Amino acid sequence: MSWKCCFALVCLLVVIPKIGLAENRAVTVVNYSIGGGWAEKSDDVKSYEGDADVNLPLAKYLGAHMSISAARYDNTSTTDSYRVNAALFLRDYDFGLIGLRVSHVEVDPEVVERVDYQTYSAVVRKYIRVFTVDLTASHSERTKWLSSSDYGSISLAAYPIENMKIGISAGFLDAKENYSLSVVYQPECLESRIALGAGLSLDEDNDTTFNVSLRYHFGKPNVLINRDRQERF
Repeated sequence: MSWKCCFALVCLLVVIPKIGLAENRAVTVVNYSIGGGWAEKSDDVKSYEGDADVNLPLAKYLGAHMSISAARYDNTSTTDSYRVNAALFLRDYDFGLIGLRVSHVEVDPEVVERVDYQTYSAVVRKYIRVFTVDLTASHSERTKWLSSSDYGSISLAAYPIENMKIGISAGFLDAKENYSLSVVYQPECLESRIALGAGLSLDEDNDTTFNVSLRYHFGKPNVLINRDRQERF
């Protein structure tokens, strides 16, 4: 049995039966956010990114997520990248989430021809008190100068306080030997609307990447752990 079949079987047997028992909603209220970030890799590659997203309640346990993003990578040449994401997910925020995401990506380097491709992802997320375990598996299509790939990650996040999240993750399949550490904080003095993030990652070539990010959430203020589990994909 392939890893894809195993992944789907776990989703069906573990997550879906629990969702029907909950007395809550996949997304409590329509919500929007915008964000931006900067990253620098140890081989002097710098990147800048901006994005916007929306999360929608479709039914009691069914939600939808849509987002767009643009990024620029600078080294000896410049590469621009654009991404559109759409996802459907089932969630009981006392238990967890199962979702499917489709992404359309365009990569426009200075030195070679522009390409576009699709990525398909499955996500399973389990909530355990102040901890969240996330398992994601993805497949990217082959293009003219990018080979197809199957990759994934498993991560653990903890909320030591309601407005702080500390996460670690490890990649597998084509993303093996990729590791990351991240921290997100929502200052209460800013009405818990602005999330500040920082992270450090290591890839299979032993290159490290440091990143910082900022995100503004529209609508009513909410503490970070509830925002992640009741509003956002």
